[in-house]
Amino acid sequence: VDKLQFPGLVKGRKNIYKHREVFRFECEKGYDVTESEKKLVCNEGTWKGNLPPCKAASCVTSPPSIKNGRIKSYSELHSSFVSYECEEDYFLQSSSNVQCLFGEWKGNPPLCKDARCYFQNLKFKNGMTVPFKDPVLNGEVIEVKCAAGYSVTLSVKPPWCSNGLWTEYGTSPCKPNNCPVHQINNGAFTKRLAKVVWRWNGRVTEYEYVMETIGTTKPAEERLFVSCLYPFTFQGRNDNDVQVVCSGGRWTPTPACHPLGYHYEKESLAARVTNHSIAMSSSTSTTTSPNKEPPFLSNINSATDLESTETPTAERKPSEPCYCLYEGSVDLVAYSGNESLKAGSKVRLNASVRFHCFHFGYHRFMGSREILCKNCRPWHSSEYPSCVVPVRGDVIIYLNSNQKILPGGILTIDQGADVKFNCISNGIADYPSWSTTVPDQLLSFKSLDQSDGYDTYLNTLSIHNASPRHNGFYRCSVSGNRAREIQICIHAKCKMFDESEEFHIHYDNKQEVNSSVLFTCKNSNAKLEGPNLLTCLSNGEWSGHPPRCVSKGCPQLPETGTMLITYSPEDRARGSTATFHCFQPSVRKGNSFIKCLPNGEWSGVVPTCTLPSCQMEKLFEHVPENVVPNMINVTNGTLPYGFELQLTCEGDLRLTEPATAKCGRNGDWEVPKVSCVPGCTSIQVPADSNLIIDPERAFYRFGEFVSLYCNPGHVLSAEVERLMCLRDGWSENTIPTCVDPSSLTEVV
Repeated sequence: VDKLQFPGLVKGRKNIYKHREVFRFECEKGYDVTESEKKLVCNEGTWKGNLPPCKAASCVTSPPSIKNGRIKSYSELHSSFVSYECEEDYFLQSSSNVQCLFGEWKGNPPLCKDARCYFQNLKFKNGMTVPFKDPVLNGEVIEVKCAAGYSVTLSVKPPWCSNGLWTEYGTSPCKPNNCPVHQINNGAFTKRLAKVVWRWNGRVTEYEYVMETIGTTKPAEERLFVSCLYPFTFQGRNDNDVQVVCSGGRWTPTPACHPLGYHYEKESLAARVTNHSIAMSSSTSTTTSPNKEPPFLSNINSATDLESTETPTAERKPSEPCYCLYEGSVDLVAYSGNESLKAGSKVRLNASVRFHCFHFGYHRFMGSREILCKNCRPWHSSEYPSCVVPVRGDVIIYLNSNQKILPGGILTIDQGADVKFNCISNGIADYPSWSTTVPDQLLSFKSLDQSDGYDTYLNTLSIHNASPRHNGFYRCSVSGNRAREIQICIHAKCKMFDESEEFHIHYDNKQEVNSSVLFTCKNSNAKLEGPNLLTCLSNGEWSGHPPRCVSKGCPQLPETGTMLITYSPEDRARGSTATFHCFQPSVRKGNSFIKCLPNGEWSGVVPTCTLPSCQMEKLFEHVPENVVPNMINVTNGTLPYGFELQLTCEGDLRLTEPATAKCGRNGDWEVPKVSCVPGCTSIQVPADSNLIIDPERAFYRFGEFVSLYCNPGHVLSAEVERLMCLRDGWSENTIPTCVDPSSLTEVV
C-alpha cells in the first residue's frame, strides 16, 4: 500500500496485499473517486486499476450570489474561479476571489457599488436646487439650477459624477445675487461708524450713520442700516437705524420708513419708492442712535446666530405647508425650537417663538417672551416685544464668558463652574442689592469703581462650584427703582469615562443631560457583558456602570486546499482545540494543534502544508556499494517529491534487477534492495524471432548458462545451443536465429 502515493487516498490499516487481492479504498473529505469502482487489484507486485484513484472534488452547488450583480461565468471543477459582473449603473468595487476548492466555494464575493451620484450628497450646494435629472449617471456633469436670489458663476466648474462620488471644486456653482442700494421713501441706507465717548458709567460707544451712495450694490451677507427721517420709524415700529442684511439678492428685513404705529404689510418695492425721498449728504450728515451699546457687551456668550442660511420667501405657494413669516428687529434674538430666526424666516403653524434681547443685561426687555404662529399670517409689529435703552436708575448686569443665553433669555452655567455677575446702579450714588428665590445662601459683595474718574457702584453676585441647587431667579435693583431679574439654569454634564483597552466609547452629545454613551468592543471576537448604552441623568451622573468585554470564542482559521482543520468542540469556544491535518503527500510544518485562549485568540500560528523534497547527497547514504544514480535531468541538489532516478552499477558490474530511487515522504529516498554483481543482461532477440531462451531473465550471474531452442519446424542457424555468462559478457558474440531447414545449404 505504501506504493500508492496519491492525494486524498485513505489507505486503511492493512499495509500488504497478496497477488490478485482486492484493495477497496475510500477517499478523504474533499476528494471524489476517479471512476465508479472503489477498488484496486494487486497484480505481481503492482497495482492495477484507475490511477490516481482519488481526484479533488468538484462543486455541486451554485456559487454565492451578489447584490446588484450576477454570475458571469464559472466552472464546477476544482481550483476554478467565478467571474461576476454588476447590473447597469453599478461597478465592481473589489475583485472576486471565489474559488471551487475540494467541493466547496471558498473566498469573498465582490461588491457592486452604485456608480450614480445623488444631489443630496453634494457637499457644496448652497443656492442650488434639485436638477431635473437626479441621480446623475457616472461620468456626467450635473445640470446646475440655482434658487431664487442666486445665479450661476462661470468661475466654478459644475460638479461631475465619478463612480458614485461627486468631484467638486471647493464651493457652490451658485452664488448669491448682490443687493442694490436704492432710494427709500422717508429714509435711506446708511453705514454705522462707531466712536467712543465718556459718560457716567465710563467709556461708552456711540454711533453716527452716514448715507450710502444710491445706485451701488452690496454683496451677499453685507449689512447696512436703514435710517428714517423724523417722525418716521422703521416699518412703523418704535425703531430707527435698523440693521438689514443682503440675502439672496434682497434686503431683509424689508427697508421701509412709516409713521409710528403704521400697520406695515409687505408690498412691492416699486410701490414704496416715491418722489419724496429724503436727501442726505453722503459724507457729512450724521444721526445719533438713541440705542447706546456699552463696551462690555462684546463679552456676552450669546446663543444667537444671526447668520442663518435660510433664504426667506415672500409668498407661500399653494403646495407649501402653512407658516408665519418672521419680521422681528435685529435687536431681538428669536428662536423657534432650537432654530435661530431672522427677518424673513418661516415659522410653522402652531409653533412658538421665544425672545430675549441681543444686548442681554443692558437693554430692558419689554413685552411678551413668547408668541405663537396661528392663522398663517405675519405678526403685526405691535405683537413683537422690544428692547429699550436703560434710563437712570435701571440697573445694568455685566455678563462674562462663563454663561450662555438660551432661547427666552435663560442663563445656563456649566456644572462645577465659578461665575460672577456685576450689577451697576446706572447713575444712582447707591449700591444695588441682590435677592433670589434659591434657598441656598446668597454670596455677594459691594464695591466702588473709580478707575475711569467716575464713581461706579457695583454689587457682585458670586456662584462657586455651580450645581443644580443654584437653579432659580436672581433679582438686582437699587432702592426705589425698577429691578432687573435673570433666570439661571445649571447645565449638568456627566463625566467622561476613562479610556479602555477593551472597548470604544461613543458620546452622542458631549455628555449632556439625556444624552447617551455607547460602548462597543474593540475586539470583533468579543461581546459586551453589561449594558451597551447609558444615559446621562439630570444630576450629572450616568445611569449605570460601564460594561466589560468578554471573548465569545476564537475566529475561524483560514483553510488551504492541502489542509483540513477540525475544531473540538465545533463552536471554537474558549478552551477548544484546532487540529491540523495535511493531505498526502504534503507534510505539516508547524503546530499539530493550537488552543483557544480566554482572550479570544489562538495560542499559536497556523502551520503550513508543503510537499517534501529530497537532498541529492543523502541518496548516497542509502544505495549499496558500487550502485550509482543516473544523473541525467538533475539540475540541482534538491529534488521534488516523486522524482525518480535510474540506478546503475560502476564499471562492468550489473544490477541484480532494474531499479530506481524515488523521493518519498518526509524527504527520505526510497531505494530498493539491489546489488552490483558480475553478470550479463538479458539476450536481445528480434520481436519476430522464434528463438527460445531458457531460462529467460533480465539478469544472469557470472557462470550461469542459457539454452537456445527453436519451435518445431525450425532449426538454429548455427551450432550454438548453450551460452555462458562471462565477466565481460556472453560467451558468443553472435546469437543464432531460428530458420527453415530447407534454407540451409548442405556442406560437403
